[in-house]
Amino acid sequence: MSIDKNNYMMSLKAQLNKLCISSKEAIVDGNSFEKSKYHTYMHTDRTVDKDFQRIVEKASKKENQQLILLVGNVGDGKSYLLSMLKQKHSQLSKTFKFHNDATESNDKNKTYLDTLKEILDPFNDNNIKKTKNEKIILAINLGTLTNFIDNCGDEYKGFTKYIKDMKILESNITEDNPTENEHFQFINLTDYQIFSLTQDGPKSDLIMNLLNKITNKSDDNPFYSSYKFHKEAHENCPIKYNYELLMEDNIKKKIESLLIEIIIKFKLIVSIRTLLNFFHDLLVPSELAALSEADYIKKISKFDKDKEELLSYIFLNYLFEHQGVSDIFSCFYEIDPLGFSNKKTETMILNSVSKSFSNSAPKEKNEKLDYILKGVENYDLIIKTQIRFYALTEGYFDKDKIYDQYVKYLYDAHMHHIRNLKELYETTKKAIFVWNGTSNDEKYINFNIGCEQNKYQVSKPFSIKSAPNLGNVKKLEYLEKFSLYLNIFFKPENNEESQKIKIDYGLFKLMSEIQNGYRPNRLDKNNYVHFSKYINQLSEFSGFSDLIVFSEMNNEKTKQYKLYVDDFGYHFEEI
Repeated sequence: MSIDKNNYMMSLKAQLNKLCISSKEAIVDGNSFEKSKYHTYMHTDRTVDKDFQRIVEKASKKENQQLILLVGNVGDGKSYLLSMLKQKHSQLSKTFKFHNDATESNDKNKTYLDTLKEILDPFNDNNIKKTKNEKIILAINLGTLTNFIDNCGDEYKGFTKYIKDMKILESNITEDNPTENEHFQFINLTDYQIFSLTQDGPKSDLIMNLLNKITNKSDDNPFYSSYKFHKEAHENCPIKYNYELLMEDNIKKKIESLLIEIIIKFKLIVSIRTLLNFFHDLLVPSELAALSEADYIKKISKFDKDKEELLSYIFLNYLFEHQGVSDIFSCFYEIDPLGFSNKKTETMILNSVSKSFSNSAPKEKNEKLDYILKGVENYDLIIKTQIRFYALTEGYFDKDKIYDQYVKYLYDAHMHHIRNLKELYETTKKAIFVWNGTSNDEKYINFNIGCEQNKYQVSKPFSIKSAPNLGNVKKLEYLEKFSLYLNIFFKPENNEESQKIKIDYGLFKLMSEIQNGYRPNRLDKNNYVHFSKYINQLSEFSGFSDLIVFSEMNNEKTKQYKLYVDDFGYHFEEI
Protein backbone atom coordinates (compact mmCIF):
# COMPACT_ATOMS: atom_id res chain seq x y z
CA MET A 1 0.00 0.00 0.00
CA SER A 2 1.55 3.29 -1.10
CA ILE A 3 1.56 6.39 1.09
CA ASP A 4 0.14 9.62 -0.26
CA LYS A 5 2.92 11.85 1.08
CA ASN A 6 1.16 15.08 0.15
CA ASN A 7 -1.86 14.05 2.22
CA TYR A 8 0.29 13.18 5.20
CA MET A 9 2.28 16.40 4.79
CA MET A 10 -0.91 18.41 5.05
CA SER A 11 -1.93 16.36 8.06
CA LEU A 12 0.74 18.18 10.08
CA LYS A 13 -0.79 21.49 9.07
CA ALA A 14 -4.21 20.16 10.04
CA GLN A 15 -2.83 18.72 13.26
CA LEU A 16 -1.26 22.04 14.20
CA ASN A 17 -4.54 23.75 13.42
CA LYS A 18 -5.89 22.20 16.65
CA LEU A 19 -3.77 24.75 18.50
CA CYS A 20 -5.48 27.62 16.70
CA ILE A 21 -7.90 29.76 18.70
CA SER A 22 -10.55 29.34 15.99
CA SER A 23 -10.44 25.54 15.98
CA LYS A 24 -13.13 23.39 17.54
CA GLU A 25 -10.50 21.94 19.90
CA ALA A 26 -9.99 25.41 21.42
CA ILE A 27 -13.51 25.34 22.84
CA VAL A 28 -14.24 22.99 25.72
CA ASP A 29 -17.79 22.41 26.96
CA GLY A 30 -17.54 22.67 30.73
CA ASN A 31 -21.09 21.38 31.17
CA SER A 32 -20.41 17.97 29.62
CA PHE A 33 -16.98 16.44 29.16
CA GLU A 34 -16.38 14.38 26.06
CA LYS A 35 -13.10 12.53 26.17
CA SER A 36 -10.77 13.80 23.48
CA LYS A 37 -7.41 12.26 22.68
CA TYR A 38 -6.10 15.72 21.88
CA HIS A 39 -7.14 17.25 25.21
CA THR A 40 -5.96 14.21 27.13
CA TYR A 41 -2.57 14.38 25.46
CA MET A 42 -2.19 18.15 25.83
CA HIS A 43 -3.19 18.21 29.50
CA THR A 44 -0.53 19.52 31.87
CA ASP A 45 -1.02 19.80 35.62
CA ARG A 46 -1.10 23.29 37.11
CA THR A 47 -1.28 24.65 40.62
CA VAL A 48 -4.72 26.10 39.89
CA ASP A 49 -6.01 22.57 39.12
CA LYS A 50 -5.00 21.38 42.58
CA ASP A 51 -6.35 24.50 44.29
CA PHE A 52 -9.70 24.14 42.52
CA GLN A 53 -9.98 20.47 43.45
CA ARG A 54 -9.17 21.27 47.08
CA ILE A 55 -11.91 23.90 47.23
CA VAL A 56 -14.45 21.56 45.63
CA GLU A 57 -13.60 18.73 48.02
CA LYS A 58 -13.96 21.02 51.01
CA ALA A 59 -17.31 22.40 49.87
CA SER A 60 -18.67 18.92 49.10
CA LYS A 61 -18.33 17.94 52.77
CA LYS A 62 -20.35 20.88 54.09
CA GLU A 63 -23.99 20.36 54.93
CA ASN A 64 -25.28 23.83 54.06
CA GLN A 65 -25.56 25.25 50.56
CA GLN A 66 -22.32 26.14 48.79
CA LEU A 67 -21.51 28.38 45.85
CA ILE A 68 -18.07 28.08 44.27
CA LEU A 69 -17.18 30.90 41.88
CA LEU A 70 -14.70 30.06 39.15
CA VAL A 71 -13.89 33.53 37.83
CA GLY A 72 -11.50 34.84 35.21
CA ASN A 73 -11.22 36.27 31.72
CA VAL A 74 -12.12 34.82 28.33
CA GLY A 75 -9.92 31.90 27.31
CA ASP A 76 -8.12 31.33 30.59
CA GLY A 77 -9.38 27.79 31.12
CA LYS A 78 -12.56 27.93 33.21
CA SER A 79 -14.38 25.45 30.97
CA TYR A 80 -11.37 23.20 30.87
CA LEU A 81 -11.17 23.10 34.68
CA LEU A 82 -14.81 22.08 34.88
CA SER A 83 -14.44 19.39 32.24
CA MET A 84 -11.34 17.92 33.87
CA LEU A 85 -13.10 17.84 37.24
CA LYS A 86 -15.91 15.83 35.69
CA GLN A 87 -13.52 13.47 33.96
CA LYS A 88 -11.13 12.79 36.84
CA HIS A 89 -13.52 13.11 39.78
CA SER A 90 -16.90 12.02 38.48
CA GLN A 91 -18.28 11.08 41.91
CA LEU A 92 -17.20 14.37 43.40
CA SER A 93 -18.71 16.35 40.54
CA LYS A 94 -22.10 14.66 41.00
CA THR A 95 -22.49 16.57 44.26
CA PHE A 96 -22.65 19.89 42.37
CA LYS A 97 -24.73 21.61 39.75
CA PHE A 98 -22.62 23.28 37.08
CA HIS A 99 -23.24 26.43 35.14
CA ASN A 100 -20.73 27.49 32.53
CA ASP A 101 -20.65 30.44 30.14
CA ALA A 102 -22.65 32.87 32.28
CA THR A 103 -22.96 35.28 29.33
CA GLU A 104 -25.64 33.10 27.71
CA SER A 105 -29.28 32.44 28.53
CA ASN A 106 -31.01 29.08 28.20
CA ASP A 107 -34.23 30.86 27.21
CA LYS A 108 -34.36 33.18 24.19
CA ASN A 109 -36.93 35.30 26.05
CA LYS A 110 -34.58 35.88 28.98
CA THR A 111 -31.33 37.80 29.30
CA TYR A 112 -28.20 36.20 30.71
CA LEU A 113 -28.79 38.25 33.88
CA ASP A 114 -32.27 36.71 34.25
CA THR A 115 -30.73 33.27 33.90
CA LEU A 116 -28.06 34.08 36.46
CA LYS A 117 -30.69 35.27 38.94
CA GLU A 118 -32.50 31.95 38.58
CA ILE A 119 -29.31 29.95 39.07
CA LEU A 120 -28.28 31.97 42.11
CA ASP A 121 -31.79 32.11 43.57
CA PRO A 122 -30.82 29.81 46.50
CA PHE A 123 -28.20 32.39 47.47
CA ASN A 124 -30.23 35.58 47.46
CA ASP A 125 -30.89 37.29 50.77
CA ASN A 126 -34.33 35.73 51.22
CA ASN A 127 -33.38 32.12 50.48
CA ILE A 128 -29.79 31.73 51.63
CA LYS A 129 -30.81 30.57 55.13
CA LYS A 130 -33.75 28.48 53.92
CA THR A 131 -32.26 26.32 51.19
CA LYS A 132 -30.56 23.13 52.33
CA ASN A 133 -27.50 21.54 50.74
CA GLU A 134 -27.71 23.29 47.37
CA LYS A 135 -24.24 23.15 45.81
CA ILE A 136 -23.37 25.05 42.65
CA ILE A 137 -20.15 25.71 40.72
CA LEU A 138 -20.48 28.84 38.59
CA ALA A 139 -17.87 29.65 35.93
CA ILE A 140 -18.17 33.35 35.18
CA ASN A 141 -16.15 36.10 33.53
CA LEU A 142 -15.17 39.08 35.66
CA GLY A 143 -17.09 41.49 33.45
CA THR A 144 -20.26 39.42 33.71
CA LEU A 145 -19.90 39.23 37.49
CA THR A 146 -19.50 43.01 37.63
CA ASN A 147 -22.69 43.50 35.58
CA PHE A 148 -24.61 41.10 37.82
CA ILE A 149 -23.53 42.93 40.99
CA ASP A 150 -24.40 46.32 39.45
CA ASN A 151 -27.85 45.22 38.24
CA CYS A 152 -28.95 42.62 40.79
CA GLY A 153 -26.83 43.34 43.85
CA ASP A 154 -29.74 44.70 45.92
CA GLU A 155 -31.25 41.21 46.12
CA TYR A 156 -27.88 39.59 46.87
CA LYS A 157 -26.39 41.84 49.53
CA GLY A 158 -24.65 38.99 51.34
CA PHE A 159 -23.18 37.73 48.08
CA THR A 160 -22.20 41.26 47.04
CA LYS A 161 -20.50 41.87 50.38
CA TYR A 162 -18.46 38.69 49.93
CA ILE A 163 -17.36 39.80 46.45
CA LYS A 164 -16.25 43.18 47.81
CA ASP A 165 -14.62 41.79 50.97
CA MET A 166 -12.59 39.30 48.92
CA LYS A 167 -11.73 42.06 46.40
CA ILE A 168 -12.54 39.66 43.58
CA LEU A 169 -13.25 42.47 41.12
CA GLU A 170 -10.06 44.33 42.01
CA SER A 171 -6.55 43.77 40.68
CA ASN A 172 -5.25 42.60 44.06
CA ILE A 173 -3.82 39.11 44.27
CA THR A 174 -5.42 36.90 46.90
CA GLU A 175 -2.23 35.14 47.94
CA ASP A 176 -2.68 33.65 51.40
CA ASN A 177 -5.95 35.25 52.39
CA PRO A 178 -8.96 33.02 53.16
CA THR A 179 -11.34 32.78 50.18
CA GLU A 180 -14.38 31.25 51.87
CA ASN A 181 -17.18 32.05 54.25
CA GLU A 182 -20.18 30.04 55.37
CA HIS A 183 -21.68 29.75 51.88
CA PHE A 184 -19.22 31.11 49.32
CA GLN A 185 -15.83 30.16 47.96
CA PHE A 186 -13.97 31.31 44.87
CA ILE A 187 -10.92 30.79 42.76
CA ASN A 188 -9.77 33.62 40.48
CA LEU A 189 -7.78 32.45 37.47
CA THR A 190 -6.42 35.96 36.90
CA ASP A 191 -4.45 35.58 40.15
CA TYR A 192 -2.35 32.84 38.55
CA GLN A 193 0.45 33.73 36.17
CA ILE A 194 1.56 31.31 33.45
CA PHE A 195 5.06 31.55 34.90
CA SER A 196 6.55 31.52 38.37
CA LEU A 197 9.07 33.70 40.19
CA THR A 198 12.12 31.97 41.62
CA GLN A 199 15.37 33.01 43.24
CA ASP A 200 17.12 32.21 39.96
CA GLY A 201 14.70 34.20 37.84
CA PRO A 202 11.29 33.58 36.28
CA LYS A 203 10.44 30.27 34.64
CA SER A 204 7.37 28.60 33.22
CA ASP A 205 6.78 24.89 33.56
CA LEU A 206 3.49 25.42 31.73
CA ILE A 207 5.10 26.95 28.63
CA MET A 208 7.85 24.33 28.53
CA ASN A 209 5.43 21.46 29.10
CA LEU A 210 3.20 22.62 26.25
CA LEU A 211 6.16 23.14 23.91
CA ASN A 212 7.42 19.67 24.75
CA LYS A 213 3.96 18.22 24.22
CA ILE A 214 4.03 19.65 20.70
CA THR A 215 7.60 18.61 19.82
CA ASN A 216 8.34 15.41 21.79
CA LYS A 217 9.83 12.70 19.58
CA SER A 218 7.25 10.11 20.52
CA ASP A 219 4.64 8.13 18.62
CA ASP A 220 2.19 9.18 21.34
CA ASN A 221 2.64 12.73 20.10
CA PRO A 222 0.13 13.32 17.26
CA PHE A 223 2.11 16.33 16.02
CA TYR A 224 5.36 14.39 15.76
CA SER A 225 3.62 11.44 14.11
CA SER A 226 2.34 13.76 11.41
CA TYR A 227 5.72 15.46 11.11
CA LYS A 228 7.49 12.19 10.28
CA PHE A 229 5.44 11.92 7.07
CA HIS A 230 5.39 15.64 6.52
CA LYS A 231 9.19 16.01 6.29
CA GLU A 232 9.37 13.59 3.36
CA ALA A 233 6.78 15.37 1.25
CA HIS A 234 8.64 18.55 0.31
CA GLU A 235 12.21 19.47 1.05
CA ASN A 236 11.64 23.21 1.38
CA CYS A 237 8.53 23.44 3.54
CA PRO A 238 8.45 26.31 6.08
CA ILE A 239 6.17 24.40 8.47
CA LYS A 240 8.67 21.56 8.52
CA TYR A 241 11.59 23.92 9.15
CA ASN A 242 9.69 25.75 11.88
CA TYR A 243 8.76 22.51 13.60
CA GLU A 244 12.36 21.28 13.45
CA LEU A 245 13.64 24.57 14.87
CA LEU A 246 11.14 24.39 17.71
CA MET A 247 12.32 20.88 18.50
CA GLU A 248 15.66 22.38 19.56
CA ASP A 249 15.77 22.55 23.36
CA ASN A 250 17.71 25.82 23.45
CA ILE A 251 15.16 27.51 21.16
CA LYS A 252 12.26 26.29 23.29
CA LYS A 253 14.01 27.64 26.37
CA LYS A 254 14.56 31.01 24.69
CA ILE A 255 10.94 31.20 23.52
CA GLU A 256 9.92 30.54 27.12
CA SER A 257 12.11 33.32 28.52
CA LEU A 258 11.07 35.80 25.80
CA LEU A 259 7.38 35.12 26.39
CA ILE A 260 7.85 35.82 30.10
CA GLU A 261 9.81 38.96 29.24
CA ILE A 262 7.10 40.46 27.02
CA ILE A 263 4.40 39.59 29.56
CA ILE A 264 6.31 41.56 32.21
CA LYS A 265 7.47 44.42 30.00
CA PHE A 266 4.19 45.04 28.19
CA LYS A 267 1.75 43.83 30.88
CA LEU A 268 0.44 41.34 28.37
CA ILE A 269 -2.43 39.08 29.39
CA VAL A 270 -1.77 35.61 27.98
CA SER A 271 -4.37 32.91 28.51
CA ILE A 272 -3.86 29.22 27.78
CA ARG A 273 -5.92 29.64 24.63
CA THR A 274 -3.89 32.58 23.32
CA LEU A 275 -0.66 30.79 24.24
CA LEU A 276 -1.57 27.74 22.16
CA ASN A 277 -2.69 30.01 19.34
CA PHE A 278 0.71 31.71 19.45
CA PHE A 279 2.44 28.34 19.06
CA HIS A 280 0.25 27.69 16.02
CA ASP A 281 1.09 31.05 14.46
CA LEU A 282 4.76 30.48 15.22
CA LEU A 283 4.76 27.23 13.24
CA VAL A 284 2.18 28.06 10.57
CA PRO A 285 2.47 31.63 9.20
CA SER A 286 -0.95 33.23 8.75
CA GLU A 287 -0.49 33.67 4.97
CA LEU A 288 0.00 29.91 4.64
CA ALA A 289 -2.61 28.91 7.21
CA ALA A 290 -5.35 30.46 5.07
CA LEU A 291 -4.47 28.34 2.01
CA SER A 292 -6.25 25.14 1.04
CA GLU A 293 -4.15 21.99 0.94
CA ALA A 294 -3.88 22.08 -2.83
CA ASP A 295 -2.89 25.75 -2.90
CA TYR A 296 -0.40 25.17 -0.09
CA ILE A 297 1.34 22.38 -1.98
CA LYS A 298 1.47 24.59 -5.07
CA LYS A 299 2.83 27.48 -3.01
CA ILE A 300 5.69 25.64 -1.34
CA SER A 301 6.73 23.87 -4.53
CA LYS A 302 8.03 27.27 -5.67
CA PHE A 303 10.35 27.49 -2.65
CA ASP A 304 12.77 25.07 -4.29
CA LYS A 305 13.78 27.98 -6.48
CA ASP A 306 12.84 30.92 -4.26
CA LYS A 307 14.68 30.44 -0.96
CA GLU A 308 14.28 34.10 -0.04
CA GLU A 309 10.49 33.81 0.18
CA LEU A 310 10.94 30.61 2.15
CA LEU A 311 13.11 32.46 4.65
CA SER A 312 10.38 35.05 5.17
CA TYR A 313 8.15 32.27 6.56
CA ILE A 314 10.76 30.77 8.88
CA PHE A 315 9.90 31.96 12.37
CA LEU A 316 13.45 33.22 12.91
CA ASN A 317 12.31 36.15 10.75
CA TYR A 318 8.52 35.85 10.76
CA LEU A 319 8.26 36.18 14.55
CA PHE A 320 9.86 39.64 14.56
CA GLU A 321 8.34 41.08 11.39
CA HIS A 322 4.59 40.51 11.65
CA GLN A 323 3.29 42.62 14.50
CA GLY A 324 -0.23 42.52 13.06
CA VAL A 325 -0.68 38.78 13.64
CA SER A 326 -1.49 39.08 17.36
CA ASP A 327 -0.67 41.05 20.50
CA ILE A 328 2.11 38.57 21.27
CA PHE A 329 3.67 39.05 17.84
CA SER A 330 3.37 42.81 18.29
CA CYS A 331 5.46 42.56 21.46
CA PHE A 332 8.08 40.36 19.79
CA TYR A 333 8.39 43.03 17.11
CA GLU A 334 9.43 45.45 19.85
CA ILE A 335 12.25 43.19 21.08
CA ASP A 336 13.65 42.22 17.68
CA PRO A 337 17.36 41.37 18.15
CA LEU A 338 18.14 43.51 15.10
CA GLY A 339 17.24 46.58 17.14
CA PHE A 340 19.94 45.99 19.74
CA SER A 341 23.52 46.47 18.67
CA ASN A 342 26.73 45.43 20.41
CA LYS A 343 30.26 44.44 19.48
CA LYS A 344 29.27 40.88 18.62
CA THR A 345 26.58 41.95 16.14
CA GLU A 346 28.82 44.63 14.62
CA THR A 347 31.58 42.07 14.09
CA MET A 348 29.06 39.63 12.64
CA ILE A 349 27.82 42.22 10.13
CA LEU A 350 31.33 43.26 9.09
CA ASN A 351 32.42 39.66 8.60
CA SER A 352 29.28 38.86 6.67
CA VAL A 353 29.85 41.75 4.31
CA SER A 354 33.39 40.52 3.74
CA LYS A 355 32.00 37.02 3.15
CA SER A 356 33.81 35.62 6.17
CA PHE A 357 30.97 35.30 8.66
CA SER A 358 32.31 32.00 9.93
CA ASN A 359 35.11 33.85 11.77
CA SER A 360 32.61 35.53 14.10
CA ALA A 361 30.12 32.69 14.44
CA PRO A 362 30.34 30.16 17.27
CA LYS A 363 32.91 27.47 16.62
CA GLU A 364 30.25 24.78 16.29
CA LYS A 365 28.44 25.68 13.09
CA ASN A 366 24.74 24.84 12.93
CA GLU A 367 23.93 22.51 10.07
CA LYS A 368 20.25 23.38 10.15
CA LEU A 369 20.95 27.09 9.67
CA ASP A 370 23.51 26.40 6.94
CA TYR A 371 20.97 24.23 5.15
CA ILE A 372 18.24 26.88 5.37
CA LEU A 373 20.60 29.57 4.02
CA LYS A 374 22.03 27.39 1.26
CA GLY A 375 21.59 29.09 -2.09
CA VAL A 376 20.55 32.47 -0.64
CA GLU A 377 22.55 35.38 -2.09
CA ASN A 378 20.84 38.32 -0.41
CA TYR A 379 23.37 39.33 2.28
CA ASP A 380 20.90 41.54 4.15
CA LEU A 381 18.58 38.56 4.49
CA ILE A 382 21.44 36.26 5.45
CA ILE A 383 22.77 38.50 8.19
CA LYS A 384 19.40 39.23 9.80
CA THR A 385 18.56 35.52 9.78
CA GLN A 386 21.91 34.68 11.33
CA ILE A 387 21.62 37.35 14.02
CA ARG A 388 18.14 36.22 15.00
CA PHE A 389 19.16 32.57 14.94
CA TYR A 390 22.05 33.07 17.32
CA ALA A 391 19.92 35.32 19.50
CA LEU A 392 17.47 32.45 19.92
CA THR A 393 20.03 29.68 20.26
CA GLU A 394 23.31 30.93 21.64
CA GLY A 395 22.35 33.83 23.91
CA TYR A 396 24.39 36.00 21.58
CA PHE A 397 23.47 39.31 23.17
CA ASP A 398 24.04 41.24 26.36
CA LYS A 399 21.38 40.78 29.02
CA ASP A 400 18.84 43.48 29.74
CA LYS A 401 20.14 44.52 33.16
CA ILE A 402 17.16 46.75 33.96
CA TYR A 403 14.73 43.92 33.19
CA ASP A 404 16.77 41.45 35.25
CA GLN A 405 16.79 43.85 38.18
CA TYR A 406 13.05 44.44 37.93
CA VAL A 407 12.37 40.71 37.97
CA LYS A 408 14.59 40.31 41.02
CA TYR A 409 12.68 43.09 42.80
CA LEU A 410 9.40 41.39 41.88
CA TYR A 411 10.58 38.21 43.56
CA ASP A 412 11.93 39.96 46.66
CA ALA A 413 8.85 42.15 47.05
CA HIS A 414 6.40 39.26 46.86
CA MET A 415 8.54 37.11 49.12
CA HIS A 416 8.75 40.03 51.62
CA HIS A 417 12.55 40.23 51.45
CA ILE A 418 12.37 43.85 52.56
CA ARG A 419 16.12 44.34 53.06
CA ASN A 420 16.68 43.61 49.37
CA LEU A 421 14.40 46.50 48.36
CA LYS A 422 16.48 49.34 49.80
CA GLU A 423 17.98 50.43 46.47
CA LEU A 424 14.52 50.27 44.85
CA TYR A 425 13.19 52.74 47.42
CA GLU A 426 16.20 55.01 46.94
CA THR A 427 15.73 54.96 43.16
CA THR A 428 12.03 55.76 43.53
CA LYS A 429 12.73 58.54 46.02
CA LYS A 430 15.19 60.23 43.67
CA ALA A 431 12.67 60.01 40.82
CA ILE A 432 10.08 61.72 43.05
CA PHE A 433 12.42 64.61 43.84
CA VAL A 434 13.50 65.30 40.25
CA TRP A 435 10.24 64.46 38.44
CA ASN A 436 9.38 68.15 38.01
CA GLY A 437 12.97 69.29 37.63
CA THR A 438 15.87 69.53 40.02
CA SER A 439 15.52 72.07 42.79
CA ASN A 440 18.46 74.25 43.87
CA ASP A 441 18.16 72.68 47.31
CA GLU A 442 18.13 68.88 47.57
CA LYS A 443 15.69 69.10 50.49
CA TYR A 444 13.12 70.88 48.29
CA ILE A 445 10.77 69.51 45.68
CA ASN A 446 9.39 71.34 42.66
CA PHE A 447 5.67 71.35 41.96
CA ASN A 448 3.63 72.70 39.09
CA ILE A 449 1.15 75.54 39.47
CA GLY A 450 -0.87 77.35 36.81
CA CYS A 451 -0.04 76.94 33.15
CA GLU A 452 2.95 74.92 32.03
CA GLN A 453 5.97 77.20 31.57
CA ASN A 454 9.75 77.16 31.86
CA LYS A 455 10.50 80.64 33.23
CA TYR A 456 9.67 80.06 36.89
CA GLN A 457 10.34 77.13 39.16
CA VAL A 458 8.28 76.71 42.34
CA SER A 459 9.68 74.66 45.22
CA LYS A 460 8.92 73.88 48.82
CA PRO A 461 10.56 71.88 51.61
CA PHE A 462 9.70 68.22 51.27
CA SER A 463 10.66 65.15 53.28
CA ILE A 464 9.39 61.58 52.96
CA LYS A 465 10.26 58.31 54.63
CA SER A 466 10.26 54.82 53.17
CA ALA A 467 7.43 52.75 54.63
CA PRO A 468 7.79 49.24 53.18
CA ASN A 469 4.91 46.89 53.77
CA LEU A 470 6.34 44.56 56.39
CA GLY A 471 5.08 41.00 56.18
CA ASN A 472 6.21 37.54 57.09
CA VAL A 473 8.98 36.25 54.85
CA LYS A 474 7.61 33.52 52.62
CA LYS A 475 9.53 30.25 52.68
CA LEU A 476 8.62 29.07 49.20
CA GLU A 477 10.75 27.78 46.35
CA TYR A 478 8.65 29.68 43.81
CA LEU A 479 5.62 31.95 43.48
CA GLU A 480 2.77 31.46 41.01
CA LYS A 481 0.26 33.99 42.39
CA PHE A 482 1.65 37.50 42.17
CA SER A 483 1.15 40.88 40.57
CA LEU A 484 3.38 42.22 37.80
CA TYR A 485 3.59 45.50 39.72
CA LEU A 486 5.87 46.62 42.52
CA ASN A 487 3.96 48.26 45.37
CA ILE A 488 6.06 50.99 46.99
CA PHE A 489 5.05 52.87 50.15
CA PHE A 490 6.20 56.29 51.36
CA LYS A 491 4.87 58.62 54.03
CA PRO A 492 5.54 62.33 54.64
CA GLU A 493 7.84 63.11 57.54
CA ASN A 494 5.04 64.60 59.63
CA ASN A 495 2.29 62.10 58.68
CA GLU A 496 1.96 58.48 59.75
CA GLU A 497 -0.34 57.50 56.89
CA SER A 498 1.65 55.78 54.12
CA GLN A 499 0.81 56.21 50.44
CA LYS A 500 1.17 53.45 47.84
CA ILE A 501 2.46 53.75 44.30
CA LYS A 502 2.25 50.91 41.77
CA ILE A 503 5.37 50.64 39.63
CA ASP A 504 5.36 48.62 36.42
CA TYR A 505 8.37 47.72 34.31
CA GLY A 506 8.07 50.82 32.12
CA LEU A 507 8.10 53.22 35.07
CA PHE A 508 10.94 51.29 36.70
CA LYS A 509 12.97 51.56 33.50
CA LEU A 510 12.34 55.31 33.41
CA MET A 511 13.34 55.68 37.08
CA SER A 512 16.54 53.72 36.41
CA GLU A 513 17.37 56.14 33.61
CA ILE A 514 16.65 59.07 35.94
CA GLN A 515 19.10 57.54 38.40
CA ASN A 516 21.74 57.79 35.66
CA GLY A 517 21.06 61.45 34.89
CA TYR A 518 18.08 61.39 32.53
CA ARG A 519 15.31 63.90 33.22
CA PRO A 520 11.67 63.10 32.31
CA ASN A 521 10.06 65.08 29.51
CA ARG A 522 6.44 65.89 28.73
CA LEU A 523 5.86 62.55 26.99
CA ASP A 524 7.17 60.66 30.02
CA LYS A 525 4.84 62.58 32.31
CA ASN A 526 1.89 61.91 30.01
CA ASN A 527 2.71 58.20 29.99
CA TYR A 528 2.92 58.07 33.78
CA VAL A 529 0.29 60.52 34.92
CA HIS A 530 -0.37 58.33 37.98
CA PHE A 531 3.19 58.96 39.18
CA SER A 532 2.67 62.73 38.94
CA LYS A 533 -0.58 62.36 40.88
CA TYR A 534 1.23 60.28 43.50
CA ILE A 535 3.85 62.99 44.00
CA ASN A 536 1.10 65.60 44.38
CA GLN A 537 -0.68 63.33 46.84
CA LEU A 538 2.47 62.98 48.94
CA SER A 539 2.90 66.74 48.82
CA GLU A 540 -0.67 67.31 50.02
CA PHE A 541 -0.32 64.83 52.86
CA SER A 542 2.86 66.55 53.96
CA GLY A 543 0.68 69.49 55.01
CA PHE A 544 0.91 73.23 54.38
CA SER A 545 4.42 74.57 54.01
CA ASP A 546 5.46 77.79 55.73
CA LEU A 547 7.92 78.46 52.92
CA ILE A 548 7.72 78.49 49.13
CA VAL A 549 10.68 79.41 46.92
CA PHE A 550 10.30 80.91 43.43
CA SER A 551 13.25 80.64 41.02
CA GLU A 552 13.29 82.92 37.98
CA MET A 553 15.20 81.00 35.32
CA ASN A 554 17.31 83.43 33.26
CA ASN A 555 20.13 82.56 30.90
CA GLU A 556 22.72 84.60 32.77
CA LYS A 557 21.62 84.37 36.38
CA THR A 558 18.90 82.71 38.39
CA LYS A 559 17.00 84.96 40.77
CA GLN A 560 15.26 83.47 43.77
CA TYR A 561 12.40 84.76 45.89
CA LYS A 562 10.76 83.30 48.96
CA LEU A 563 7.21 83.52 50.21
CA TYR A 564 6.94 82.62 53.86
CA VAL A 565 4.69 83.12 56.85
CA ASP A 566 5.54 83.77 60.48
CA ASP A 567 3.79 85.14 63.53
CA PHE A 568 3.56 88.56 61.85
CA GLY A 569 1.98 87.46 58.59
CA TYR A 570 3.12 86.72 55.02
CA HIS A 571 6.37 88.01 53.56
CA PHE A 572 7.78 88.00 50.05
CA GLU A 573 11.41 88.89 49.44
CA GLU A 574 14.36 88.17 47.18
CA ILE A 575 16.92 85.67 48.45
